[in-house]
Amino acid sequence: MRIALSAGHNVYIGSNFDCGAVGNGKREADITKATVKNLISLLEAQGHKVKDVTPYNQRFSHKKSHHLKRCREADSFGADLYLDVHINAGGGTGVETWIYSNGSSSKKHAEKICNNVSKHIGIRNRGMKVNPNYWSLKHCKAPAIIIEGCFIDNANDIKKLTPKKYAEAIAVSFGEIKESKPKSQPNTNKLYRVQTGAFSVRKNADDLLKKLKAKGYDAIVVKQGNLYKVQTGAFDKKENANKLVMQLKKDGFEAIVI
Repeated sequence: MRIALSAGHNVYIGSNFDCGAVGNGKREADITKATVKNLISLLEAQGHKVKDVTPYNQRFSHKKSHHLKRCREADSFGADLYLDVHINAGGGTGVETWIYSNGSSSKKHAEKICNNVSKHIGIRNRGMKVNPNYWSLKHCKAPAIIIEGCFIDNANDIKKLTPKKYAEAIAVSFGEIKESKPKSQPNTNKLYRVQTGAFSVRKNADDLLKKLKAKGYDAIVVKQGNLYKVQTGAFDKKENANKLVMQLKKDGFEAIVI
């Protein structure tokens, strides 16, 4: 099976980092990132083809934009299933999953994941639910599941759930758990930024920004010293930044990696 994974949140909306829900000294983004890291190695050990489609630390102008990008990446990968990993909040307890409709082929997997997380972590099973309006479910061609592992603001829930246990509970839904060395995480201390222009006049930067957005690119203007720099992406892997540069050049824009 080809499985696309997404670590909920972990992006910037404008200049603000989206860490998701918080509670009991923890952040949702940290938990989902660590869970996906563990889950990749577990699923690959089972023989599945896996891709992490999370645009870590990239900047977006709107929350919907990064969901659309994740869905495009999942569909480009040819995913048989898209798993969007999250942690819940709001005073409840337990695990739940969400799918697009009861007719989706993701239903059987969503039910298994709920059962296994509930048993493995030792929390309530809130069951599988349907909502065709959630972006992750609505805009992905592949059958998709949003997984809400527990409630971060419930001390009992979050004490029981660890990224390792969470990943194991999801993975066992797709086969026998096998020992495998997890992949090393990319170096998040260095971000490779794609710059499409630098101007001394703000209007010139804004004009370029409009052209980029008209072509479907997510871009922002960043002031550094006396210059207004137009940035279209920030990546922890240089190869991903280079791919964006090539695409920008095909569309007629000058671009460099800084």
